[in-house]
Amino acid sequence: MVYPKEDRTRYEFQTHLARMGIGGTIIEPGMLDLDHDYPYLDLDGPVSGATSLGSIRLHGHAINIINIIREKIFEVGHLGFGGDYGPIEFAGSGWRLRFFVTVFDEWEVPLPPDLTEFNITTDVKIEKRFLNARVADFGWQTRKDGEMTRIESEILRRINDDTTLRSWLLNELIRERNITIQSYRPKKTPQQAGAEQSDARIVIYGEPKKKKDMFISKQCLDMYNKIAEHIFQAKAAM
Repeated sequence: MVYPKEDRTRYEFQTHLARMGIGGTIIEPGMLDLDHDYPYLDLDGPVSGATSLGSIRLHGHAINIINIIREKIFEVGHLGFGGDYGPIEFAGSGWRLRFFVTVFDEWEVPLPPDLTEFNITTDVKIEKRFLNARVADFGWQTRKDGEMTRIESEILRRINDDTTLRSWLLNELIRERNITIQSYRPKKTPQQAGAEQSDARIVIYGEPKKKKDMFISKQCLDMYNKIAEHIFQAKAAM
């Protein structure tokens, strides 16, 4: 993997977590197999793509790894009033956080991933107001057009029964928009990637957002941790 230019985003995010009382250790880009889901691209200039900017390792939380992804879309010819790189050239950037869960034993050794497949997303209804917007309602759906596996049904039962989690979701979905929770396997093996094995088995993520909105609140992180806990409990109940 070609390593990206020095990027301060992961250090800024680590500082942001520390201000909320959450300790995290920086993992450099390319060190984990999950980095290689997005091969490095230099996103300076008129290019499109997505690349991993590294991760933060958390301790004492259901979520172990927060991976930072930068995405960029470069388009030509849609508008005619001047753009970023020329009269009709435009670029839009977004930052996405991916929340990974690895299960460790009592000696802090990662357990082999349990690859029971599940894939669930939110279906959000946004109500626009004069000066702002709010989440009017939301639900959950699977990616299989209504067909639901046993593990998906168990996860949703637990998530839907949690009234505190629902209140957090109503607050946070205005920024996170669509949330996806799914079983995870990296696109490349550690041997193919030349990286360490993350043993991640769950990934949760929202929509790309502006960089300033990437610095989530503690309630938002608590929300994602609570979702991960419900997935654990659902798996244990199977």
